[in-house]
Amino acid sequence: MSNSSEDINWNRGARQGAVSIGTHKLALNMSGPDRRAGQPVVLIIHGLTGTMSEWPAARRLISSFTRVVDYDRSGLGLSEEGPDPPTALTTARELSALLKAAKIEPPYITFAHS
Repeated sequence: MSNSSEDINWNRGARQGAVSIGTHKLALNMSGPDRRAGQPVVLIIHGLTGTMSEWPAARRLISSFTRVVDYDRSGLGLSEEGPDPPTALTTARELSALLKAAKIEPPYITFAHS
């Protein structure tokens, strides 16, 4: 993965990299048009063992008109293993920490399955 610096502007251009959430790093992919203030971003949230490598057609379609966030949860895909068990609460906390670390502000639209 490239772009591991926390100084990246994740709201502009196509970006992929590792973002530290304090305890470990999560893989993040951003695509779509540059984001303007107040514009929603679509969060792709994968199923139980899903990764960023899934849903390329959906990401490509959605990113043709709005910004898309795609990431690998702890221990999956390109993300590091986290220190906590993979519960729903842990996953929610880590996603919140990822969005904060990458400076990706609301509003969010979730695209999820499972």
